[in-house]
Amino acid sequence: MLKLGADMTEWEKRTIDTEFTTIIGKGDRFYGDIRGKGNLKVEGVVIGDIDIKGIVFIDINAVVEGDIKAKDITIAGQVKGNVNIKRRAEVFGSARLYGEIYSKFLFIDEGVKGKFNVDAGKKQTHTFIERRRVYIPDKKKG
Repeated sequence: MLKLGADMTEWEKRTIDTEFTTIIGKGDRFYGDIRGKGNLKVEGVVIGDIDIKGIVFIDINAVVEGDIKAKDITIAGQVKGNVNIKRRAEVFGSARLYGEIYSKFLFIDEGVKGKFNVDAGKKQTHTFIERRRVYIPDKKKG
């Protein structure tokens, strides 16, 4: 059932303007590595590494067990593995992370569960902003 407007969660709104070239649907399981130039939405389970040149979206009920590389990522589900993002990573409060996450710009909501390390750039300090845990690299090295 398609929800619109106020009924949509913030992570669902994120997917509206994105054209996904590949979707691993709810109830689907994919075993193996995924590589591509387009955008990927995971609603089911992926056991293997993901290397996408575009955007990756991990849905609230999705599970990924493997490393992820992409330009941008939005995580609302579970990831067990290292996440290496070239530009922007957004992690919603529903997410469960186990591994390390690297990104130039990293936005983390309160409530994220799991055990993970954060690196938003080598030897850079980060700024904490209320409401959401937002890591922004400072211009000075720390």
